Amino acid sequence: SSSALFDLKKPAWCDDLIVKLGINPSIFPPPIDPGSKAGMLGEGRLGAKLALRADTAVFEGGADTQCSLIGCGAVRNGDVAIVSGTTTPIQMVTDQLIIDPMMRTWTSHHAVSGKWVVESNASKTGFSYRWFAGILKEATGMSEDDVYRLLDSQAGSANPGSGGITFSLDPSIMGQPGIGPSVKGLILGIQTSGSERT
Repeated sequence: SSSALFDLKKPAWCDDLIVKLGINPSIFPPPIDPGSKAGMLGEGRLGAKLALRADTAVFEGGADTQCSLIGCGAVRNGDVAIVSGTTTPIQMVTDQLIIDPMMRTWTSHHAVSGKWVVESNASKTGFSYRWFAGILKEATGMSEDDVYRLLDSQAGSANPGSGGITFSLDPSIMGQPGIGPSVKGLILGIQTSGSERT
């Protein structure tokens, strides 16, 4: 449903919008629930390219974060899960469609039929961690594994809130699309001298 071509109210393509955009609606497959059998691979180039038999079953997938929610057990109304990767989406499961009129959150279908998720996102956390690890690896000559062990150890021993330090490689605010490109990365709260230095 993040394509903006899928109806948030029901699991169906927005055919009117698709036609207005000049796209042929017939190229969109009929929606089925994630995890449902879509059919068989059949004869053709794809099966040969993948070295799979024609009688290989094909199943409908789902969005990565929503599938991660299922793995975390977040499938009931009010369940919340945080999925950490390149970014860090925070999703809450709902039994009904909830859309924030101020656009501070995203809403999409859950991978569980008849459920939705409301999402906020902590932005490029994993991407930033990897970026910083790369700089540290280059500056110290340490192995990648040693760099991550060091960073994980330091992060694990830090007090909650990290002494008020705020870091963002690519700051942005959900619902504020105009703020992103002109704002550069930043580190706030570092004190370089005195007993309170960080």
